Amino acid sequence: MGCQPGGNTIVNALVVQSDGQALMGGTIPIWRLNRDGTRDTSFANVQVSEITTIAVQSDGKVLIGCNFTAVNGVARGRIARLWGSATVSVSNTIAPTLTSRGAVWRYFDKTNDLGTNWRSNSFSDVTWSNGTARLGYGNDGEVTKVTSNRQWTTYFRRQFYVPNPALVTALTAGLTRDDAAIIYLNGTEVWHDTNIAGGAITYTTPALAALSGADETSWLFKTLTPSNLIAGWNTLAAEVHNDSQTSSDLGFDFELTGTAIIDA
Repeated sequence: MGCQPGGNTIVNALVVQSDGQALMGGTIPIWRLNRDGTRDTSFANVQVSEITTIAVQSDGKVLIGCNFTAVNGVARGRIARLWGSATVSVSNTIAPTLTSRGAVWRYFDKTNDLGTNWRSNSFSDVTWSNGTARLGYGNDGEVTKVTSNRQWTTYFRRQFYVPNPALVTALTAGLTRDDAAIIYLNGTEVWHDTNIAGGAITYTTPALAALSGADETSWLFKTLTPSNLIAGWNTLAAEVHNDSQTSSDLGFDFELTGTAIIDA
């Protein structure tokens, strides 16, 4: 192999690109190697002390990470995105999926009225059942069958991790439900379905109408405020209401995506 970075060089990461070139990062701090092992000198020098991790995006941009505060004079905190030429990218955001469609949720499908404590981060749901969404019953594409106990309301919870909520600038939620749902984030109501009465909701509050046809599985979307996020584990809680205790079906799935600054 033709590359000779030096006897005292530490290599922490090596990633092969789709074109056969390779990216090598460490105390060099980063080189791009041609397929014959020689250094690609068109890949500019990156002015940081060390790189510990490298990833290549599908669009060819390169993500580098280590304990730096600037790259080539541009302020970046621990992670930066580079153009293919190693120029620091002006774009500094990513779109993380905080909760995906088809995620695993804990659920409570008994006839108990759980009041309001079940929405909070401190509530223990370890005795609840769990399964992959879509959750429900009635043969509308459910992955996990929830028991029909003639309950008015079925409860769902899951958690996701946010290391620094100050870096999250936007949230978008997606919901499919049958018949109506209310969503809480860290105990705060963030989505009140239009198919249920406004104001305070109890266990016995029915959905306003029984959904049918495509409405039973269609997705709705809503912009949420990131100010409800906390550092660490965040709790999503959902209550799904039927229009009657004899309803033949129930369904639930939810997704949450964000926009976050990664290198400001």
